[in-house]
Amino acid sequence: VSLLDTLTFNGTTVAFSLTSGGKPVVPAANQYTLIAVGGVIQSTPQAYSVAGNTITFTAAPPAGASFYGVVFG
Repeated sequence: VSLLDTLTFNGTTVAFSLTSGGKPVVPAANQYTLIAVGGVIQSTPQAYSVAGNTITFTAAPPAGASFYGVVFG
């Protein structure tokens, strides 16, 4: 299990690099992630997808929203 580093949202950007301890994290599949934005758990693929170590949200998270992410496996 990897706790992801915090992401900073500006209200316009939709793609972000996933890192843990500053190192890239590549989930085996979307289903091996748990992502929360603003305290709300996000569902995949409706809210986001992951390719390599990049997470892409279907809509830009609100500026200043909190982020919590875990990768399993």
